[in-house]
Amino acid sequence: MAGLALFSWLCAAQCVALFSIAPGPVRALSPLLRRLVYLAAFLPAPLVVGASISLSLPVFLDTGTKGLQALSRSRRLVAGNTAAVVCVELFPAVLGAALFALSVRFGFNLCAFFAAEAVAAVFALALLGRLYGALAAARPEA
Repeated sequence: MAGLALFSWLCAAQCVALFSIAPGPVRALSPLLRRLVYLAAFLPAPLVVGASISLSLPVFLDTGTKGLQALSRSRRLVAGNTAAVVCVELFPAVLGAALFALSVRFGFNLCAFFAAEAVAAVFALALLGRLYGALAAARPEA
């Protein structure tokens, strides 16, 4: 828990430093680029926390452990593999964003959009299940 607090504090300090050291260049950016800078400054903390608990559902389905035990087992499995888990999580998100952009571009109706999102969600769950299988086999003691 202390590691999460330290990580959150470092992200906040990074944001304060970014906007206090270079306020002129940041204010000179267009509103869209300014939002992307804000997103880049605040994105690491949710990605790392989300990655550390993302395998709790496969842990529950595989072993039957519930609650905090499933969350802690997920965190132990992800330890040292955070970058791989974040990439596995981001790929379906990027796929969903691309499907949304295509549905807006080509004027698909709402049902087609939700069907495409359902495909992306099933794909994401399959990726997380496969990742859990690989990590659980590599670290059975976790």
